[in-house]
Amino acid sequence: MRGGSGEVSRFQIMPAVWRRYTKSREYDNPEVAWAVAQRILADRTAEFRASTGREPGALELYLLWNKPGHFEAQGYHASRVKADYHQRAQRFANLLTL
Repeated sequence: MRGGSGEVSRFQIMPAVWRRYTKSREYDNPEVAWAVAQRILADRTAEFRASTGREPGALELYLLWNKPGHFEAQGYHASRVKADYHQRAQRFANLLTL
């Protein structure tokens, strides 16, 4: 099953991104999907860390996963991302602090 924008796996990964991390087409295999998701987030977090010199917080993790290109284009400044992206990221961060 694919998402509305063509995403694959339970982690809603775009097919082009998926292919950069694996040749597998087992989108519905939880172990494969989890391994791919971990590698993607590790790479994005490493890029964030190299650019900012610090670890991302919960709000920034959301943006790294859901809007990585936009977030990077804003210099990894959460205050510069589109308002609706920031609001979704803030809701995610709030859930982690409950």
